[in-house]
Amino acid sequence: LDTERAYAGKGLPGQEIFPPESRWHSGVEPLGIDLDKARELLAEARKDGYDGTVTYMDGTDPVSRSKAVVVKAMLERVGFTVELDLVSSIADRVSKTYVDHDFDISRGAASVSEGDPYHRLQSVLNSESYGNPGGYADPEMDRLLV
Repeated sequence: LDTERAYAGKGLPGQEIFPPESRWHSGVEPLGIDLDKARELLAEARKDGYDGTVTYMDGTDPVSRSKAVVVKAMLERVGFTVELDLVSSIADRVSKTYVDHDFDISRGAASVSEGDPYHRLQSVLNSESYGNPGGYADPEMDRLLV
């Protein structure tokens, strides 16, 4: 959806780290999107006191604004209240992401080399990595990276 709106349907969007044309592609199916499960988990979190509000950070350029509108609509569809934090410069985004860790959700990217994907995946997905700006932490992913 966000690719259709932001890029007029152009590009090769997907949910897999390695698309079918990659030599690293596997038969493992992506998790997909489960709106009912998302609603259920949000309802559970609300019972524990979470108010359902998230801030989505992106840029102020036209493509980023378009993507932000789509992400906001998708999150609101399952019951979140979404506040947009659209920052005007890459420097501000880098500071908020890597230095201050001042975001709930943000759009980003990691270039993974077909020739040597391990180093980039280790950098952005390992729980202990300094290059893991989102703070992603999963013991199973750490084990798989080893």
